Amino acid sequence: MKALFYLYVLLATLWLSSCAIYLAPTMSGGNNIGYLPRPTSADSAKVTTYVSGEISYAEDNSADLIYTLGALNVSRGHNIGQFNFGYGLFGFAGIAD
Repeated sequence: MKALFYLYVLLATLWLSSCAIYLAPTMSGGNNIGYLPRPTSADSAKVTTYVSGEISYAEDNSADLIYTLGALNVSRGHNIGQFNFGYGLFGFAGIAD
């Protein structure tokens, strides 16, 4: 059982230390576009609307690939007792040269 645990740790370490981000930067500038904020049970508001945006610029190490990106994220979060959920829309526009 311990050997299986160490195998999982090794695989996770190799996967997380991938060099792909150094070869081509992410279009989203490293932000987590899948994150949906939601109110918790301690919050007084039980339904909230969140709006966020970003402008990103990135280039690879040799400056051969350049990304310029604008993004907008609108989401709504709900809290019903100890259960919370969220949904939203995400859009972006940009260029890669």
